[in-house]
Amino acid sequence: MAERNKPNENASENEHPCDIEIRALQESARSIINIEEVFWRRSALANEEFWDYVQRIRALQKKRRQEDE
Repeated sequence: MAERNKPNENASENEHPCDIEIRALQESARSIINIEEVFWRRSALANEEFWDYVQRIRALQKKRRQEDE
């Protein structure tokens, strides 16, 4: 919280405090969006890898059944 109340050194002196707060909140929101995008990309890759394993398992099971016949 202390950082939030520190004056922004890059802000112009006539900039309204609300504008400074808005900019800080927007930057935080962008960070959250970036984290979420990374999560979904990783999740999609994990899902793709999972289905690859499922297909390989099914192929091996089919091969095993054919060999047993």
